[in-house]
Parts: sequence; C-alpha cells; structure tokens
Amino acid sequence: MILTLIDKSIYTQRILKKAAIIIYNYLARLESCRRFELVSELSRNLPADVSRSQLSEIVDKIIHFAEQRGDLTQLPGRRLRFLPPYIIGRKENNRFILYGHWGVQNQVEILIAQFGGKLDQNLIQEESEIGEYCLGVERSIQISSNVNEFLAEISKHQIKLIDLNSLAQRLPNINQLYLPSDESMRVITTKVNWLWQCYDALDKHPYHAGRWKKIESLDGWNCLVRCSPPVNASERETKRYFYLNSPDRGFELSREEALLWQFKLSHDYKNEVNFSYKRQSLWFNGWLPASIYQWLNQQTTSETIRVEMQSNFPIHNMQVPEIEIVLVEKLGVRVERVL
Repeated sequence: MILTLIDKSIYTQRILKKAAIIIYNYLARLESCRRFELVSELSRNLPADVSRSQLSEIVDKIIHFAEQRGDLTQLPGRRLRFLPPYIIGRKENNRFILYGHWGVQNQVEILIAQFGGKLDQNLIQEESEIGEYCLGVERSIQISSNVNEFLAEISKHQIKLIDLNSLAQRLPNINQLYLPSDESMRVITTKVNWLWQCYDALDKHPYHAGRWKKIESLDGWNCLVRCSPPVNASERETKRYFYLNSPDRGFELSREEALLWQFKLSHDYKNEVNFSYKRQSLWFNGWLPASIYQWLNQQTTSETIRVEMQSNFPIHNMQVPEIEIVLVEKLGVRVERVL
C-alpha cells in the first residue's frame, strides 16, 4: 500500500511537470475551447484523488502565462484559442522567439534544421500546493546563417515575422486609456455568493494581485472591480473584470485591459521594477501585458526565468536606460537600481 502511494505521487509529479504541454497539445487539436475543458483534460491524466480545485488554479495560471506570452487569446463567450504562429526578433542578431499556435512545433523544427539552426524549448516550472508543475514554455530560435532565406521560407508557411522595432511602436500606453461614454455603459448585476473586489491603488503590496480588497456591494464605488465565482461554482464560470462609472453601471474589461488599468491607477503610487547590477537582471513583480512581456523578452541575454509571481529578465546594465524610458512612458513604471 505504501509503495502504491509512493508510485502515485511520483506519477503525479511526472504529469504535473509537463502540465502546460498537455494543455497546449489538447488545445492545438481544437479550434477553441473553454477553460473547464482544459481542467478536465489535465484531470484525466492524473489520479482521481488529485483535487480538482487545485488543478483549476494551476490551469488558470497556465492560461494567464500563455496570454502574457501572446500565445493565447480569449474570444467572446470566454472561449480560448491559440493565436496564429508568429516570431519576433531582429534579422541582424539571428535570434527570434516563437509565439502563437503550438501545433507548428514539428513544422518549425524541420524548417530550422534546413538552415543550420535550432529551436530551444525552455520549460518554466512553478510551485503549487500539490507540487512543481510546468507553467509554460519559452520557445526561441537561433539561426546560424541564411537568415533572410529562412524568413522567406517561414512566410510561405503562414508564420509571420514581427520586427522588434515595429513591436516597440505598438506597445500599449496607459495614458491612452479612457473611460467610454455613458451611452456605452451597462448595468452591472451582482451574482449571489460571488466574491467582489475593488482595486486599491494606494495599497503598498509589491504585486498588483495583492491590492484587491473585498467589498460587500457595488454601492458607492467608482473604480476597477472584479468578481470571482465561489469555489463550488461550475467550472464554466470564470473571473470577470469591470470598470464602474457609477454605483451600478460600468463596462466589462478583458484581463489584459484590466491589467493596464491596474498600472494606470497605480501610476503615482507603487509601480517599480528592480534591476540588480550583481545579477544583471530586471525583476518584475506580477503579470505584464503581452506585448510588453514580448518586448522585454527580446532584450534578454539569456532565457527569462519565472520565480513565483516574479519574472526575471536577464538584461545587461547598458540596456537599462533605454528600457526604463519605454517602461516609464508606456506603463508608468520606474526602475529601482539595486546591487
């Protein structure tokens, strides 16, 4: 019996360490799906006694990371779908990062091999209550020669190149976020037993995720709010975000839009990122908008590392002034230099 429990634990850990890949493979076979289907697919691969609520939390984080990378998008009706495959980089440094649809892996590897290159896949691991699991995969391409020919070939396979300079020009800007007109607002109705929270920009918590405060009703609030389903709710229900313009009227936001509003509301209070001279790395607390993450990811000298709620971007100290200008302008984030 003891051996059986040990074997079951080892098997569970083995599956969790490729959790994101299981989900990617499942979603790659479909045009789109809902979050609860991904929870069911991961659960199907694990022993029956693994908590479904814990798996649900892991799947949420895998989805968030894939959205942050720019691999997934959420459609109307909260269905999830891979974005078409694309790469970001500069021709002159021969290094590109692959984003979007997981189903192109084999095709891209064959193309890269024809040009003497390689596809590196770095599995991002994160801790959970039931053990370490795979949060996501960073996919980078290194081409040793004939870069222009390689780019011409992948374009024939509907894999788009986004130049880094072009990406920089399209980065979101919190100063361009505006409340819509009153005519576009709608009545927000509260659901029984759902958790409602408002975003407190004055809170000193280092992560945006720690600045959400529970509220009992929407009366008197004019701010960013979110609602979360109860633990025993149907897995078809997901977290939703709204900006209230009056006690019961507002407009719904996507998770990415809500994230930008968090940066905007915290602009004058606590938006900082640490750069360590000793480690030559930029440490960012919490989640980032997808295009900002992609832009920073392309500046790195080696693979980006994720530790709990922090993203560690290996950056040379000579790059910091240029990066800080962009972060201040786009997100209102200041760079705190530490040893």
